[in-house]
Formats: sequence, C-alpha cells, structure tokens
Amino acid sequence: MRKFFLFLTIFLLLPVTALARIPNDPGAEQWAYKDIGLYQAWDLNTGSEDVVVAVIDNGFDMFHPDLIDNLWINKKEIPYNGIDDDHNGYVDDVYGWNFVPADYNHDGIIDAEEALGNNDPRPEFDYLTPEQKKEGVFNHGTLVAGLIGAVGNNNEAIAGVNWKVELMNLKVLDDSGSGANLKPLAKAIRYAVDNGAKIINISAVGDADPEVKLAVKYAFDQGIVVVAAAGNSMMDLNVSPLYPVCADAGESEPWVLGVSAVDVSHHLAVFSDVGSDCIDLTAPGVEITSTLRFSPTDGFPLKYGGGYKGTSFATPLVSGVAALIKGIHEEWGPKEIYQAILSTVHHTPSQDEADYANIFGAGLLQADKAVEYAIAKLEATRPLNNLSVLDFKTGNFFTKDLNSLSQNSDNKIFLKQALAAKVFQDQNGEKFWVVEKRKNKQTVEISIYDSGDKKINSWPVTAKGRLNILSGKIWGNSEEQIILAPDYADKNVYQVFSLQGKELLKYNISQKHEGVSLALSYNAFSKQNELLALYKDQGKLKMHQFKSAEELSNSFAVNVLGRGEISAGDVNGDGNSEYVIAGSLNDGPTVVIYNKAGEILRNFLAYDSAVKGLLSISVGNYNQDNKDEIITVYPGESVVVWSDEVKKLEEWQPAGAGSEVGWKVFL
Repeated sequence: MRKFFLFLTIFLLLPVTALARIPNDPGAEQWAYKDIGLYQAWDLNTGSEDVVVAVIDNGFDMFHPDLIDNLWINKKEIPYNGIDDDHNGYVDDVYGWNFVPADYNHDGIIDAEEALGNNDPRPEFDYLTPEQKKEGVFNHGTLVAGLIGAVGNNNEAIAGVNWKVELMNLKVLDDSGSGANLKPLAKAIRYAVDNGAKIINISAVGDADPEVKLAVKYAFDQGIVVVAAAGNSMMDLNVSPLYPVCADAGESEPWVLGVSAVDVSHHLAVFSDVGSDCIDLTAPGVEITSTLRFSPTDGFPLKYGGGYKGTSFATPLVSGVAALIKGIHEEWGPKEIYQAILSTVHHTPSQDEADYANIFGAGLLQADKAVEYAIAKLEATRPLNNLSVLDFKTGNFFTKDLNSLSQNSDNKIFLKQALAAKVFQDQNGEKFWVVEKRKNKQTVEISIYDSGDKKINSWPVTAKGRLNILSGKIWGNSEEQIILAPDYADKNVYQVFSLQGKELLKYNISQKHEGVSLALSYNAFSKQNELLALYKDQGKLKMHQFKSAEELSNSFAVNVLGRGEISAGDVNGDGNSEYVIAGSLNDGPTVVIYNKAGEILRNFLAYDSAVKGLLSISVGNYNQDNKDEIITVYPGESVVVWSDEVKKLEEWQPAGAGSEVGWKVFL
C-alpha cells in the first residue's frame, strides 16, 4: 500500500523585487507573491479574522511569533479541564487536534485513547533521527500555515497571503511526514467542517479512499472550500489518481481545487503531478519562503527560511486567496469562490488546450484579479420604496409609493421657505426631517422634526449663506449624524453634528472654495458610508471621497462648468459605485456619470427646457434590477427615472405641483 506523504525539498532562494504594496516583514518579498499579483491584491484586501482556514498537515508551530496572533482557538472549550465542554467528541481541543494514532506513553501499545490522538497538534522532533531532523520535514505544516496566514506588516518573518485570518491546526501525519492510511484525514476534514473552518488546505496525497471522498463531499455540501496538492511524483493522476486531489474526479462539479506547481519560468515544476481529471489550476511551487518550526533551545533558531519546493507550497497560495475572497463575501460557498479563482487565472493560449489543461488546469493563479472579481460582485445598490418631491416655496411634499404605485401629497408647514432639508429614518423606521432656515444674517437654525411634524430639537449654526445638508451614519458610526457644508465661498468644507446639536468635527482647507455639494457613497467592502464632497480645490472643481474624517479614498477633477448636486450608486451594475453629478445653473439640466477613475461614462441633458434653475438628482435601485437608476427633477418638469444607458424608464408628474425653482427630489 502506498503511504500518505508530504513533499519538501530545499533550494537556494533568489531575491525578487515586488511592484506594489509590500509589508515590512523581512521575508515578504518573493517571486511567487509577485507573479500571482499578491502585492496588488493587498492594496484591496489583506484578510479577515472572521475566516477560519484549517491546515490539515503534520502540524504547525502554533506558538510561532508570526503565527500565534492568527491562531484559531476553540472558545467553546475550557482549557485543560479534562472535559469535552463543546461535546464534539474531542477533549480539551483548544488549539486543534492531533489525529495521528501513536504510542504516546511509550508502553509499546497503542490503546483506545491513544488511537484517538491528542490535543497537541504541534510538530515535535524528540523522536526523530538526525537524518530526519536534517531533512526538516517537521517544518512542513509550519511552512504551509505561514504562506496562508503569517501575520502581515508586523516586522516579523514573512507575511502570509492573509495578514489577518484564523489558522486551525489539525495534524494527520507524523513528524517525519508520513502516515499509514487516510483515516485520520477523513476525520480531520469532518472536524474542520463541524468546528467552523471555511477553507481547508491539504498539502498531502495518498491512495484513493472512500472515506476521504465522502468527507470531501461533506465539506462541499456544507459550503466549505477544499484545496489540495497534486503531489510531487511526476505522475499522471488521470492514470493513477491520488486523494484528496482526485476525490471529485468524474463528478459533475468540482468539490476540491487541485493545484499543480510551476517554477520561476512558469514551466511545470519537474516534480509536479499532472492530470486534467484532478488539476484545476497551478501556482508557484519552487523557491518558496515561509515560516519554520521555531525552537532555539532545540537547535532550531530560524523563524523563516527559503528555497522550498513542492505542490505542497503552491496549494496554500490558492487557499490563501480563497480566504481573501471569503473575507469579502461571507455568504459565498465553494461554487462562487472556485468561479472567482478559476475565471481570473492567467491562461496562456496553447496549440493543444487539452494538454495545457492536463498540466496547468485553467491557468496560473492571479490573486489580484480574483480579489477584484470578488469586490466587483459586492452589492452596492440601495433599493427604493418611494420617490418624493419637495416644493420649498410652499412646503408641498409629493410622494409616489413604488410598491402600490399610489401618489399622495402633504403640506409640510415647517418646510415652507426652508433653505434646505433632508429626511432620514431611525432604527425603528420612523422618519425625521433635518431643516435649515435663516435666523439672521450670520446664523441659520438647524431643526429636527419628527414624522408628526413636531420640532424635537434645534440649534444655531454660524453661516454667511445657505448650508447644504446631509444626514447618515458615516464612517461606521452607529448613530445618525448631520453633516453641513457651506454653499458659499469659505475655507470650511464640512461640519459634523450629533442629533443633539453637538459639533463633533470640522474639516477646513487652506484656500477658499466656492461652495460644497455633499453626498454619501456606500462602500460595500468596508460596509460603511463614506462622504463625498464636490468643491473647487485650488481653482479646480474636484470630487473628493473621504474614507475617514480627513483621509481620502478617491479624488478626481470634474469637467462641468460649475458645481451642482452630486450622488453615488452602482449605476451600471458592476458592483462599484459611480458618481452622478448635476450641472450648475450655467450648465442647465446636464447629468454627468463618472467612474471611480474619474472617467466620464455618460454625459446627457435630462430635459429640453431652457428654464434657468438647479437640477435635482438622486440615485437608487428603482426597479429592483441590481443596478441603481438616476432620478432627476427640474423646475416645471416631471420626475424622470433614467437607466445608465440614458433611457427614460418612467416619468412622473407630481399631482398639483407648481413650477417652483426650489424643487428637490428625495428617496
């Protein structure tokens, strides 16, 4: 019977220069990271502590200084009390489990308790021969764990694909890197699934085994990603299948991602197994640097080292990217994650595509493209339930219910002659108004009214002219806040107030602008609202996006004659927010759509009318099509809902509405 083996060989590491974001860890730069676009991926995402990756191997050094902060801990278990507190069948499995049956008390017999393994999955070298210590196979699991999740940017050892993650330590092979059968593997896979792992990395191969096949299928059915090494025996897996990499061979859908290895020249590594029935993609597997079993008192003083090769080390690169994607899309399972990874590989066209697939599967892993794909699939739209139009001169408020398609009108006396107004809802769905009115030449009054038109709070704000009002939960705050920006020349860009009127912060610039327009942009990745501010900055009209009180996440120049209203949403359905800007009085009813790079996607006139007035715009998902639509209103004209292709989806004339210049559209 063929045994279950790990594969590891040592070569000299060559220095490689990376091109994008590089952490300060001394071993963070290596060709494998560069060639899979990992540095660019880190510009977008560096991992999530909510993702648990099971490392099923010969155990990793869980107290390694570069791994301990990313170690999975079973919080349901009380340490070392001799009780199975979480009733999962394993006593005191606080730091994972060692599934290898062994004579741990050295009495010459493996009793029933020893057959279950123990709660210490660390690799040990007390009973290894000098030759085994020299070979260093006991480093194997630690190398794999480091590639997946060594803490990043901590000036220690290396950086894993995930700077933040939880690594579950499951040992199925002894410290020499072998095991008599695959039964521990099947048990470990089920343990990983049942105890919260989202990604399972298996950098080992063995003979076909029905229990392993069932365990891999169990993981797949439970929504868990399994990534497995091809093996290093230069075998054709189509002829001689190995498990778990071939556990899904012949099935209608992939249960496991099988990984072959390439060298620095992107040729198949000379040792790598092949076989299109089992290989799904390839990744770098030569001259790899990662963490080592660290124990200076036992003669192992190195925290990390390089020159390693094997499909064992190509596999954790794929598992690491799968974990990055899982951190973006918690709701995604293997089907979606496999699609994200396999559809974004680098595929070199071949004269014989069947031969290419036999060696490389779909192609070479590309971390940046896979992460970009995942982020693009984030839901950035905001569904609409109603449309409303306000006439500031009279206080008339016209609403169309998008569910019942009914219209109603109301006269909000407190809105009559208001300079500006904004509506928001609290956590209970109750509607509140923020209203601005002139108090005297130097002061405006900001008031909050409830749904019963009762003033519940007000406070004065110094202002030489009209202020633009925005309300929302910005930058991750749990409480609604009021943001005010001058509509006149000033050095102040915005002020943030609590609902009680307390000034929370104020942002100024060195030179006066000519007025500021405000909007919110929902960042689906960080799951928080960011502030958009449109104003003249050093003589140029610019859109600035603030990801914190003073830190910008985006900025670009805007090509319109003057400043109008601004809004944001996923207008074209690509998963990212676009910026929709209305023209000023001098531009007429112009609408310009920009992408994140500041490129104009569309530029159109929303109305033919020559009426001089400000165009009011807003953005939201009007027809539940996974894209946001643009809603416009212009003095004397109807409300129009526009698609991103500048098609009128609907026109709505507010019943009894006049042609006042102060019209404003609300969502």
